[in-house]
Amino acid sequence: MDEQDFEDTIAAIYPRIRRAALLLCQGNVWDADDLAQETLLQAADGWSRFRGHSRVETWLYAILMNQHRRRRRSAQRILRRWLGWLENRGQQANREAPDAGLLATEWKAELWDAVSKLPEAQRETVVLRFAEGLSYEDIAQVLKCPLGTVKSRLHLALGALEKGLKQHVRK
Repeated sequence: MDEQDFEDTIAAIYPRIRRAALLLCQGNVWDADDLAQETLLQAADGWSRFRGHSRVETWLYAILMNQHRRRRRSAQRILRRWLGWLENRGQQANREAPDAGLLATEWKAELWDAVSKLPEAQRETVVLRFAEGLSYEDIAQVLKCPLGTVKSRLHLALGALEKGLKQHVRK
């Protein structure tokens, strides 16, 4: 398949890819546009390797989903680092400058306020993991649930917290 085939295919399919991206990004137009564009860039890079073992639409949706999962994992890593930074910064700032400590304390309060609004099962999991430092396995034992459930709850909770923090930062 040549470059013109790619352009024609993308022109026909792009609105559906963007619509799916918009749904995956829960209506956030900017994130959806970024996700759709990343999908197209990935598809353009891999077009010469596309062999037609599946429909082009299926291939593009697979790329879209993989890009979305990659973005979510990245966002979760950033949130975990942010949680750790807040914890460390609050302790360090209290030693260095009272104003900086106050700012870190405010952010920490905002974050835990957001945690308090999570569904109970997710909130318990977040508290045990980040406030208490328990391993996934320990959390599963404490909550008497499968390890996969712990991971799922954390994934959902971090996604909700990320969304809430993004909205807070935009204000």
